[in-house]
Amino acid sequence: MSVNTFPVVGPERIRRAWAQLGLGAFPERWEGLPPQASLRRYVRLRRGEERFIAMVMPQGTGPEEIGGMTGAEPFLVVQRYLEERDIPVPRIYGHVPDEGVVVLEDLGDWTLEQGLYEENMPRSMGEGWDDLETAYERAVDLLVNMQVASGDAFSCDGPWRATRFDRALLDGEWEHFVEYLLAEGAHRADLAGDPRVNRAGEELVRSILEQPYGFTHRDVQSRNLMITPRGLVLIDFQDALGGPDVYDLVALLRDSYVVLPDEILQRLLRRYYDAHQLRGSEKGAYPEFLERFYRVTLHRKAKDAGRFVYIDRVKGNPDFLPHIPASLDYVRDALERLAGFAELAEALAPIWDIRDFSARGDGARS
Repeated sequence: MSVNTFPVVGPERIRRAWAQLGLGAFPERWEGLPPQASLRRYVRLRRGEERFIAMVMPQGTGPEEIGGMTGAEPFLVVQRYLEERDIPVPRIYGHVPDEGVVVLEDLGDWTLEQGLYEENMPRSMGEGWDDLETAYERAVDLLVNMQVASGDAFSCDGPWRATRFDRALLDGEWEHFVEYLLAEGAHRADLAGDPRVNRAGEELVRSILEQPYGFTHRDVQSRNLMITPRGLVLIDFQDALGGPDVYDLVALLRDSYVVLPDEILQRLLRRYYDAHQLRGSEKGAYPEFLERFYRVTLHRKAKDAGRFVYIDRVKGNPDFLPHIPASLDYVRDALERLAGFAELAEALAPIWDIRDFSARGDGARS
């Protein structure tokens, strides 16, 4: 008996791809997984005790991320690059370009976020995932391993050589914050045209462009780290590009879905820094490293807040709106730690207490 729960994607494309790949009998059970921010759709396939995931790519659409790429090829190239360097990523069983279908290893349902807050994790996953600091120590160690292993990235073929956080991309992400968070979400068009916001954005982008660059996953966070019997496995890496060396660390430790207490944050920052120093990948003096971290935090989390409004207004998915306050709390925290952004902090003061960013909201405060 099949379990047909495809709100968007039917099994026809997957059946045709399956036949072309010669993977044997088509699984008797299939289940569409809940859509996230992406237009990609994922379908779980079960054949007896075997489990697979079909990733179905959108057709006839543009890039999903600002500065991103389309199609399955970036995913395949990045997966191969990381797998060759022993970084844990999902295995690929086949790809049919004409159908836009990639058949992958099924990693299960336990994200790092779920492991922290949900009970009844199978014993096969190991212990310690429900301890915040222990779980994040493992995630930091994986990130360091990936960054050290990808030290040759700019001498290897891959999307990270053609695409990077250049001025146009960084400017575009700041404009995303201005257009969608300030004007649309917070209903403060006056702030969208405030010269203090524009000046701060220009200075922030200029300083980020001066930071050391390397291979950047772009979205290493609790929902893109899967807990499996073989440890943490990294997913959602198709938008990898060249970026600031602290960018993925910001994504991990300033996660809109999991907020770390400051004392744990500071210990994890030190763990990351010391691990790189021990492995010979210089990060500069520790205060300079922290300065880079909080500057990228300011830019990235402002973009995230705007992106969550964009996903609601343009893609029709309001699920990320509740995470905007956490993103803005990170922006505010970064502003308090950084010198030179007093004007921006002053300009943004009216939005800190807003909690309703829905289209029906009017900037109401809770």
